[in-house]
Amino acid sequence: MVVIVQDQMAAAQRCVMSLLEHTRYPHYEILLIDNASEQDATREWLQSVEGMGSERLKVLRTPERLTNSDLCNQAALNAQGEYLLLLRAEGQCWTPAGWML
Repeated sequence: MVVIVQDQMAAAQRCVMSLLEHTRYPHYEILLIDNASEQDATREWLQSVEGMGSERLKVLRTPERLTNSDLCNQAALNAQGEYLLLLRAEGQCWTPAGWML
């Protein structure tokens, strides 16, 4: 699962938490793509996620702002899962657990 983040830390946090909470499929990763965020709080949060060293939750940074198409291409090149799900940080998983079995 790919979540595009651009200075909307609270939305990105909600999105990630909902994915972790509602996904029972055991073989997935969440790739957070930082689209050159400028807010210190967002950059610090992403850095703390990186510092966790999780195999399931990873951060990819872009040095400059990219278009959504370019971000999706970067995600496809860096994602390691069998399926590719592209989300914006504003998205959340509102279905019962098991939406992705």
